[in-house]
Amino acid sequence: MGASYNVLEIILGVLVLYLVTFLLVRFKKIKLVTHKRVWNSLLAIVFLISAILGIIIAIQIDTKIILPGYSRMLWFHVEAGIIMAVVSVFHIIWHISYYKIILNLIFKKNEKV
Repeated sequence: MGASYNVLEIILGVLVLYLVTFLLVRFKKIKLVTHKRVWNSLLAIVFLISAILGIIIAIQIDTKIILPGYSRMLWFHVEAGIIMAVVSVFHIIWHISYYKIILNLIFKKNEKV
């Protein structure tokens, strides 16, 4: 069997960290904008890690030249992807009003056709 991933640990860890920053905002220790910057920055960082490693892995597979550390790169790629997925949920929730507007526009446009 392949590598072991820390899915539950990552999900719980990210949720706990989010709760901490959320409570810091709630108790006015940090500003909401700081809270969002922290999480948007984390989202950007894990996206870059996952994307760059994914491209390197894809190139290795395409060229059939597997560099040392391939399995470690794959492991970090997946772990970063898990973090990205969890943090993306927060991001989507923050911007749900945008998505509602977009969906309303799409549905209204389709009704006219």
